[in-house]
Amino acid sequence: MSADSQQLPEADGQGAAPAQPRPPGIVDCALYSEGKRLRTLSLDEIPSALAECSAEDSSRFVWIGVYEPDGALMQRLSVVFDLHELAVEDALRAHQRTKLEEYDGTVFLALRTARWDEAEDWIDLGETQIFAERSFLVTVRHGSATSYERVRKRCEAQPELFRFGMAFALYAVLDFVVDGYFPIVERLEDRTDELEAELFTGHFDEETSRRIFALRTQISSIKRAMLPLADAVDRMRRPDETRIPTSVRPYLRDVHDHALRIADTVEHLREVLGSAVEANFALVSVRQNEITKRLASWAALIALPTLVSGIFGMNFVHLPGLESRFGPSVVLVATVCVCGYLYNRFRAAGWL
Repeated sequence: MSADSQQLPEADGQGAAPAQPRPPGIVDCALYSEGKRLRTLSLDEIPSALAECSAEDSSRFVWIGVYEPDGALMQRLSVVFDLHELAVEDALRAHQRTKLEEYDGTVFLALRTARWDEAEDWIDLGETQIFAERSFLVTVRHGSATSYERVRKRCEAQPELFRFGMAFALYAVLDFVVDGYFPIVERLEDRTDELEAELFTGHFDEETSRRIFALRTQISSIKRAMLPLADAVDRMRRPDETRIPTSVRPYLRDVHDHALRIADTVEHLREVLGSAVEANFALVSVRQNEITKRLASWAALIALPTLVSGIFGMNFVHLPGLESRFGPSVVLVATVCVCGYLYNRFRAAGWL
């Protein structure tokens, strides 16, 4: 999906295009109540819609989705939703680590998203920043983050759950982000199995080393995204978090479990790769030792006749056996016998 196509909504949730064109960067914006979409909103209509939201009616809230906004749009959103300037700066610049912070009653959550790039055949990472308060939910996407239009439609198709308001919409976004990692982890498992097979079949070369390093880097990035997210979700489902209804907390627990499972899986893959490399180095060392023993054995077998021939090839007059008719034959036979004895000993020891 290209960036241009992500900036435009597929539909407004009711099957009709909005009455007014949206500013660049806004994907969708609507007011919800009792699990139903009341109307699509423009930026100018958001303040009046927020005024309709009250603490007594937790199901009524505004949900706006934004894709790679510019400074002007983020500044306008900060005024409309009364967002903290530090959180707005983080959302505008992106490249944030996964974290959960709170500014004047508004939760700011930075997420790392991921999808598999079929063209590059590798992981493409993106980001999402979320502003959540009882009366609104703002999602800001950057990079390759997949559009949340499907999440919005899923929520609208479940009014019995969507009536929990902002909390359920927040859960749906988090669940969508975390579940997007599962097919990626499956592919990483396949890549790990392939590399492991190459390591133990002796096809270890410089290219394999680069692939292992790249794979471990991607695995580490997923772990760094999942562990803080699991901690953030765990904080949101605590009893003292009044913005999350009790009925939604089991759903957040499910997201928390999924995030931990992904983190555990990628950590296992990282350990498998590390163990496979170490095992391969051990096998290489064993093979080198075997080669060294063979070379040493053949060197010993060659050294003996070389020594004998070197001695008897010198221009000495008085050497034992030179004056005898059978002297050279005896020396030759003795040399062959000693070499044969050494050969058998080396074979018995497993050196040859």
